[in-house]
Amino acid sequence: MAITTLANFKTLTGTTGNDKRVAALISRVEADYESIRNKPFDTGTLVNIETTGLSADEDITIDLNNYCYTVKLKDGDNAKMIGYRISHYVLPSHLVNVKVVLANATSSGVDVYFTEKFPNWQEDYSVLDLDVTTSAAIATDVTPMTTIYPDGAELVAVNMIQYHLNTMTGIGKGSESLGDYSVTFKGSNEPTLGGYPASVVGNIKRFAVTL
Repeated sequence: MAITTLANFKTLTGTTGNDKRVAALISRVEADYESIRNKPFDTGTLVNIETTGLSADEDITIDLNNYCYTVKLKDGDNAKMIGYRISHYVLPSHLVNVKVVLANATSSGVDVYFTEKFPNWQEDYSVLDLDVTTSAAIATDVTPMTTIYPDGAELVAVNMIQYHLNTMTGIGKGSESLGDYSVTFKGSNEPTLGGYPASVVGNIKRFAVTL
């Protein structure tokens, strides 16, 4: 999993070509994003849930190191509803954070991310050991050690890649709008962050180092 993909970049910008450059820049801008952020991305366990809808009430059980959460599901629940039922049942929790991400409006699946709230040295409990028990009506896939990107990170990364492409081709672009996608690159006198114009990376939330 990366902060964006070649396919997503092309879809979001409506552009074609430069495939090799874009693919090579993805890891570069992800590292730059993290550097500007000044804090590592969160890592947790991803539970992907796929179903078009339940035909009857049933349960789904989330087992976190013997902390078992049995979530009551309802007839007709789709993946998005199941994800939110899990989140509402587990939270608030002194052990984990839960984040529900829907791929898109027409997707039959949903991603539920579990991250730990406690320090790394507390090794007796970990979301790495998460298990899910459910019926054949719900397909689940559990992936530990998944990078969890901040909301909106992909669009920022796309703008960072576009900035590199414009620089490589010598395009002095003030603004661009393609469908729902728009980006503005201001003049050379604009303040910069990590080598990027502030208009490109200004939405990155930055963290201060505490001793």
